[in-house]
Amino acid sequence: MLGAMWASVTLGFLLQGTPTSRPQGHSHNDYLRDRPLLEALDAGFGSVEADVFLVDGDLRVAHTRAEIQPERTLRRLYLEPLARRVRERGGWVHQPGVPFQLLVDVKADGTAVLEELDRQLAPYAFMLATSQPGAVRIVISGDRDRESIFAHPRQWYGYDGRYADLPDRQTSPTLMPLISESWISHFTWMGTGAMPEPQRMRLHSMVRQAHRAGRKIRFWAHPQTPDAYRELRAAGADWFNSDRPAQVLEWQRLP
Repeated sequence: MLGAMWASVTLGFLLQGTPTSRPQGHSHNDYLRDRPLLEALDAGFGSVEADVFLVDGDLRVAHTRAEIQPERTLRRLYLEPLARRVRERGGWVHQPGVPFQLLVDVKADGTAVLEELDRQLAPYAFMLATSQPGAVRIVISGDRDRESIFAHPRQWYGYDGRYADLPDRQTSPTLMPLISESWISHFTWMGTGAMPEPQRMRLHSMVRQAHRAGRKIRFWAHPQTPDAYRELRAAGADWFNSDRPAQVLEWQRLP
C-alpha cells in the first residue's frame, strides 16, 4: 500500500517537473478525417479520439448509431495500423519513450465494451503502456466503467478523469493520466482577441492543479483559433483539441 502511494507521489513529481512547453495535437473525432489516424500521425499528433459502440460483437467506430458502418471497426482503423507502425519504427509510434494516446470514447454499454476491448487488445499487448513504458496508452472516456478500469489485472487502461477528480490523490497517474473538461463550462472567451485576464488566470490555475497532481489536461470544445492555441500554450496545457491536424501543424510554428 505504502509502496504504491510512494510510486504515485514520485511519478506525480516527475510529471509535474516536466510540463509540456507546446500543446500536442489531439485529433478530436479522428475517425471523421479523410484518412483516420494517418492524418494525425503525419501532423505529429500525440493523441487521437475514437468513439465506439458495441454492435454484433464488434467495436464499431462512429459518432452516432445512425452512422455505424460494418467495416469501420476499432481494430481496422486504429489497433492494426498502430501495431504495424510500432513494429516498423522500432517499438514506438513517434519518438522513443513517449506513448501515443488512443482515447476510446465509449458511447454506451461501458462494461460490455471493456470486456470486448480486452479480447481485441490481447494480440496487441506488446505495444500497450501500463505501469511500465509502452508505445500506446489506451485511455477510456465517455461511459467509463471506473471499477473495472481501476481493477484491471494488466493495467491496460487509463481513466479519463474530470476536474472534480483532481483532489483524488489516492489514484495514481497511471490509472488516471488525463483530466478532460469542457471549455464552455469554465470560459466564455471564444478565441478571438485578448482573453479576459480573470479567465486567463483560471486557465493557468487549472493547468497547474492538474500538473501538481501528476496528470495531463485537455479541454474539449475549446476555440480552434491561433489565439486559443497561444493561450493554451502559454498556460502549459498538454493537448490542443483539433479537427484539422494540418492547421495545428502550422500553428506549432507560431512564435
